[in-house]
Amino acid sequence: MTEKKREGEESSLAETATVIFDALLRPSRSLASASCPYSPLRGAGKEGGEVRVFFPRCLPIAATALLFRVKREGFSGCRAESLPEGVALYCRR
Repeated sequence: MTEKKREGEESSLAETATVIFDALLRPSRSLASASCPYSPLRGAGKEGGEVRVFFPRCLPIAATALLFRVKREGFSGCRAESLPEGVALYCRR
């Protein structure tokens, strides 16, 4: 395995672990806080409308935690899609 590939895998694991930790263990921190890259969730879809958020370099295992979190935040019709570049999350309020 090349060094560059190993660094990319470590980066993906770190990003995935951070997303899972934030989604499951930080209930006071919204996924859409100002310091969080997931800002499309902030104030999104108060009266409907679809929200789409992309989590780059995330492994598919993070999708379960993300879906759990957005359901807890009051979204419905949620689904996650695993893409080669990361995880895409679609939800509606």
